[in-house]
Amino acid sequence: MPLVRRKKVITTDIPDGLEPPSSSTPSSSSAPPDRPVYYLPQTGEIFLDYESYAARMTFYKLKVFQCEVTGKGGLDFFQALDSERAEALTLHARFPEQLKAAVLRSVQWQIMGRLDHLVELVYDRFKDRYFPGEKVFIDLQGDKYYARIMQVFPPKTLSSPVRPSKHGHPLQQSHTPSSPPPAQDEVRALYHSIGGTLAIPVEEVIARDDPNGYFYRVRVVEEGTLEDGEGKSRDLKWGSSELEVKAYQMSRDRLSFSKSILRRFIRDCVDRSAALASPWTVKRSIAEQYGIETEMPEDVRLGVEGVKQGEKEKRKKVWEEKHPPPPPPPEEEPPKKKQRKMGSEEKEREKERLRQVKEAEKQAAVFVIKQQKPPPIKYPTEDLDIRLTEREKKAGKIIRRPPIERNLPFSNSAFESMLMTWNFLICFSKPFNLSTFNLDEYENALRHSVAEPPCQLVSEIHASLLHVVKELPQNKRSTILSTPEDSDTGGASEEDDAMDVDGETGRANGDAGGGVPMDQLAVALKEVGNGWEKKVLKEKDGRKGWEATLVGCLRDHASIQALPNLRRILTFLTFAPIGNQSGASSSTSSPAFSPPSTQEATSYKRASPTERYSLLPPEDKIAILAFLCDLSVTSKMVRTHMEACDLALTELRKEKIEVNREKKRLVEEIATLDEKLNADTPKENGVANGTTNGDVSVDSVAPSDIESEKDKPVDSDAASDATGSNTNGRAGSKRQRALQVKTQSIATAKQRAIARGKAAEAKAALAERRRLDEDLNRHEKRLENIERDFRRLLGVSRARPLGKDRFHNRVWWFDGLGGGMLVIGGGQVTWGTGRIFIQGPSEADLDMIRGKGKEIELRREEEEGEDCILAPGEWGYYSKPEQAEEYLAWLNAKGNRELSLKNTLVKWWDHILPGMRKRHAELATNNRPVERRSLRAKANDLCREPYMAWTNRKAVNNT
Repeated sequence: MPLVRRKKVITTDIPDGLEPPSSSTPSSSSAPPDRPVYYLPQTGEIFLDYESYAARMTFYKLKVFQCEVTGKGGLDFFQALDSERAEALTLHARFPEQLKAAVLRSVQWQIMGRLDHLVELVYDRFKDRYFPGEKVFIDLQGDKYYARIMQVFPPKTLSSPVRPSKHGHPLQQSHTPSSPPPAQDEVRALYHSIGGTLAIPVEEVIARDDPNGYFYRVRVVEEGTLEDGEGKSRDLKWGSSELEVKAYQMSRDRLSFSKSILRRFIRDCVDRSAALASPWTVKRSIAEQYGIETEMPEDVRLGVEGVKQGEKEKRKKVWEEKHPPPPPPPEEEPPKKKQRKMGSEEKEREKERLRQVKEAEKQAAVFVIKQQKPPPIKYPTEDLDIRLTEREKKAGKIIRRPPIERNLPFSNSAFESMLMTWNFLICFSKPFNLSTFNLDEYENALRHSVAEPPCQLVSEIHASLLHVVKELPQNKRSTILSTPEDSDTGGASEEDDAMDVDGETGRANGDAGGGVPMDQLAVALKEVGNGWEKKVLKEKDGRKGWEATLVGCLRDHASIQALPNLRRILTFLTFAPIGNQSGASSSTSSPAFSPPSTQEATSYKRASPTERYSLLPPEDKIAILAFLCDLSVTSKMVRTHMEACDLALTELRKEKIEVNREKKRLVEEIATLDEKLNADTPKENGVANGTTNGDVSVDSVAPSDIESEKDKPVDSDAASDATGSNTNGRAGSKRQRALQVKTQSIATAKQRAIARGKAAEAKAALAERRRLDEDLNRHEKRLENIERDFRRLLGVSRARPLGKDRFHNRVWWFDGLGGGMLVIGGGQVTWGTGRIFIQGPSEADLDMIRGKGKEIELRREEEEGEDCILAPGEWGYYSKPEQAEEYLAWLNAKGNRELSLKNTLVKWWDHILPGMRKRHAELATNNRPVERRSLRAKANDLCREPYMAWTNRKAVNNT
């Protein structure tokens, strides 16, 4: 019966009312004979309604069943049932019929925990015991012949002492061929009478029934009748050559009798209850077929009950050793019949005695609790509940997390915006027509502070985003261009809010534009930004005028809520101060990188956005790009690209299923081919009919050759001397020698032909093995490509962290998302960030950590380092491969979060470390760390910087 969750499927019983009523007690509640029912022919189940039938059929169609004989899983019920039947037919046809009854009789009522142990015992008992009718190999002087056992003669010691056999041993002188054979039942009762009884020790069995003492009369198979193997044994022709051999000269075919075949046969024919110390029992139908007792004998039943009782006592003893009973309380003296009236001192003594009794009971209870071991922890579990053991510490487990690099190029909020905008531009590089660039190039481009030479990376990024924003509906009346009346009522509070927000840059928001009246700013914005949505930024002109287009876009789409520094940015881009700061535009350094002077000019002049943008602080540049990215998310182009990525993900999932299915098929074919190759190599039982080592028996000569040899004409000399006896002898020996030479040459030719055939088959099998290996490697590489494409497309809709560590710090790796690639042409590794980023826990996660007590906070200081604890939302990173490897070793796989994180890191580790190494190699080639790049570089020096060498190979001229 097929298995589900290692248990046999139990079929439903026949519903009440459908059982055929007996003739003696007819049932009045029987169902009418014409009532419709639903019948399942494979199992014989009957259902009264369609719902029950459909539910059962749905259950049978689930791919959760397992073949009981082969162990193959992932099948539905009917596939498993067909597999069991087909395997059982093959097995029973292959296993020797003469052994079945004896083997099953020996395993009946045996108590043994594992089936493998039972198979070992049975195999050792029957490997040297043979029965009439078996087909075996016999070894005669180094040659093996295929023969059939015709008769078995037990040793003389097995003859009955009460009624000795009147027929002697077949090899005794008193035994003659003319003597009448003994009765068949009498002979069968003698041979192997106790050899298969597993209850008798092996030494006693050998002493009383030695298998080497048996004689077997066998009949050899004629030559040329064994080519088709055991499967066509019915067509074997048995010759007339009979001889008597012993057990050491015989062996069975491994395809019909081996430990694996015996195990499958026993498992198919026996069953066992789930109760403690239950015996193995032969299935009733098979036991009745072979005449095996189905009722347990009384002595066997008593033995089984004794074994069960012994197991119960053993378990009870183990339980009592683990959980000892509490010590009994002190015995109290029985009260006397005539008690005197207690005084005050006696009452005190009685109270003290009762107190001591209660204290003893309490200590006994505490003793029992201490003796009970805590239940073992099941891993993985909550990360904060895991502490390193002393054994792990001595083994070198890293206790403290490696230090995190926290020297961010900008403030924490600006750095996060820079990461998010870079990831957005890379993910949507295809619809934006942008070539990819790494994070270091992006950071240096934001730091670019001179108008000449211009930075192509900055201009291409803004041109692409502005092209997308042009398609959005415009807000012609921006809050920055409100009327003076509106600004009097609401503008002051907005400006105050903006001033508070930008406190990190060291200047108030109103400083840069406080001296420019609102009406002048409005006029300047109208002159600069009018018609920005119709202006074409051509690639051949270097996107000339994109700064003015940016001013118009901010005027029509931006608001104080979306861009808090809006007024200061627009004032900075359209006006330049007069006075000490007037020459700032010609300087190589930007005034935004230092605090404003106390003697700052109070008058301003109109300026070109092209000249002023490069002097804008990097934080404001990041804020502008973040606003444009948020604005472009609602565009049709971005939505269409996200939908296309979702469709591609669906196709990838389907392809992954097909590739995995094909890979599984290839693995199965390789396993089958390996089994075939292993079966063809050296382990053979021998070559039949004595043709090994090139020796050929005379008996194996074909009759046609003998007849043809007889028909040959003899020469005249031989004919004239035919009358002499000596002459006839010499002629006969000459013909015999010639016949032997011819027979040997024929046999040698046959052997060579067989060897050539086997060599050709082996060569073809090896070629097929190589082809399958190549196909398997190709599918594995395709699965790797699918995983990379899956990560790339999945990162378009949303960036997800790799996981969290024990203290809820989020781990990010942005490489290979969207348009970013992990491997380029030729299998070369590339990188986008070349770092692993660590972000501090959120406020909610931090509250949960604090809720676990002060101990967790102290443990955080111990395991993270007091100087390396990240605040909520704070960023840090690992840029060196050694740091990343130490961090991976620091993670504890016993925790839920860190197990998932470690598995994800290991999955992409072959891309993370090479990316880090390549980034360091490129930085070493440039021989100038990115964080310390001088801002006073000359124009010719700037052109040699990597970010200035970037070109947009996907540029479209009509952007």
